[in-house]
Amino acid sequence: TEHVLNHDPLPVVDEKRQSPRKKCCIPVVISTSTENSRIYANGVIVNFSMNAIQIILSETLDESTLDNEFHALFTLPTQALPLLMPCRVNRVDYLRGEYVIVANLCRASEKETQSIEAFL
Repeated sequence: TEHVLNHDPLPVVDEKRQSPRKKCCIPVVISTSTENSRIYANGVIVNFSMNAIQIILSETLDESTLDNEFHALFTLPTQALPLLMPCRVNRVDYLRGEYVIVANLCRASEKETQSIEAFL
């Protein structure tokens, strides 16, 4: 994860996303299902925005298990209670022995949205 965390953020004027990203280091557990079982993996959220998260997983996974949707369980530094957010995979890359997952946050409640806004 060091190679991801050490990059300098883009200046705000160069930001082209709908929601600017915030660099962070938040432990996360993701869960997804296959036909026969439930799969869990530990990772770290390294970028966070209102619409998406970027997760680094160092565990070996079958990429096909991450091709659609998963749930992410994490606690924001500004909150006492964890959030369980459904996510839709946007991109999965394998880089330097780690999976880099970019996923859109789905179906956030008003309370979850307020928690994320307070963090950002």
